[in-house]
Amino acid sequence: MGKKHRKNLGRPSELLCDQLERQARDDLAAGRFRKARDMYKILCKQDREKYLPLLIDANRRLAEQLMEKGLTSEAQQVLAYLRTIASASTMIAQDLSLGLKHQDWQAALDRAVQPSQTPLFWRF
Repeated sequence: MGKKHRKNLGRPSELLCDQLERQARDDLAAGRFRKARDMYKILCKQDREKYLPLLIDANRRLAEQLMEKGLTSEAQQVLAYLRTIASASTMIAQDLSLGLKHQDWQAALDRAVQPSQTPLFWRF
């Protein structure tokens, strides 16, 4: 008997990406932002344009989750990394959101009026 030749339904890397994407999406929906972030980091290496917005979102949500738990030092680390991958406008929106969540109305207003000032997350 000869060997059976099986046809690949897709390249292994495509199947792996699909599985990682599904897992990352599930983790994000379940509030497991750290796990989702780690998956999206891997996926960004495959297709940066497609997965970068999702990586940014996972990091943003992780930072908010850490802030809510009072882990400001860890949140600052995540936000510092986020600054390296996200646009300035995304970071301004993030800073405004954090200021509003913490009911720091003056800081949020200052950030909205003068977007080049010190980020809000350094104040918490």
